[in-house]
Amino acid sequence: MERLRIQTQRFHDSFRSSAEQPTWRGLAIVTLAVILIKLVVVAAGVCAAHHGTLSRRDYEQNSHHHKLISRWQDPQDIRFFDLWVASDAQWYNAIAEQGYPTREQFDTGSPVYNPKLIAEKDTQLKYAFFPLWGLTIRAMQTLFSDVHAAGFIAANILSLAALLILYGFMCHRAGPQTAFWTVVLYVASPFGLFLHVPFTESLFLLLAVLTFVACERGSWWLTGVCVGLGVVTRPNGIAMSVIPAAFVFVEVIRQPGWLRGQFPRALGILVAVVPLALFLWHNAAQTGNAYVFAEVINW
Repeated sequence: MERLRIQTQRFHDSFRSSAEQPTWRGLAIVTLAVILIKLVVVAAGVCAAHHGTLSRRDYEQNSHHHKLISRWQDPQDIRFFDLWVASDAQWYNAIAEQGYPTREQFDTGSPVYNPKLIAEKDTQLKYAFFPLWGLTIRAMQTLFSDVHAAGFIAANILSLAALLILYGFMCHRAGPQTAFWTVVLYVASPFGLFLHVPFTESLFLLLAVLTFVACERGSWWLTGVCVGLGVVTRPNGIAMSVIPAAFVFVEVIRQPGWLRGQFPRALGILVAVVPLALFLWHNAAQTGNAYVFAEVINW
């Protein structure tokens, strides 16, 4: 155990040796780099849409739709915010505007359906998509009434905020150069595409980074809030609970008496159960089954 403690401390100190506080200049450079990458991705998407072809039959049979768009009619006349709404984004937009159905509203459409409109068929599948991103889009609609625009703008604002917080966290842990390349390589990676479009990744990344920051500062109630919100953003959000668990493990190894001094305040992390409890209560009230999401996706 003593050997493990020494190795853990050395690993910790190796990062601290190059750590610095983020500067306004560094934040400005990172912000500019992220915005430039976003513009490149957006430009590529617009170019691909304007030079692509998609028949009406192909479009209508492609996944489910909240609102039909004109992409199959004229690729040259597509609305900008419609470009990014596909697959899961359709479901979250439907949740933002219509909420979740009751059990009586399940499968209200005909067995033969085309186009696949979410309001008319497979409505029970909405429960496979957890509520926080839909609520975020709904909140953004107070500023931008169009649901497609609200989702796109919310995703880009939240991803920019998440990446700037990540930059500050990495500066503090490993220095500005490592922090800069962490952010740039992350946002420019193939997975980074989902930080520019109306999916859950932007919100989830923000909550994950805030969880790391809250753990490092010993703010257990904020850790609990972030983990709890992460759980109701995506079904795999429960994995965020590993972050505080790993932090506690490392600190206990480094400082054997650490947990005794933190225990009373650490109870604040229990607030993490509140968002999930509210979602389960809502599900039970709507459908009679708190775990209806497991039912509809055959878990």
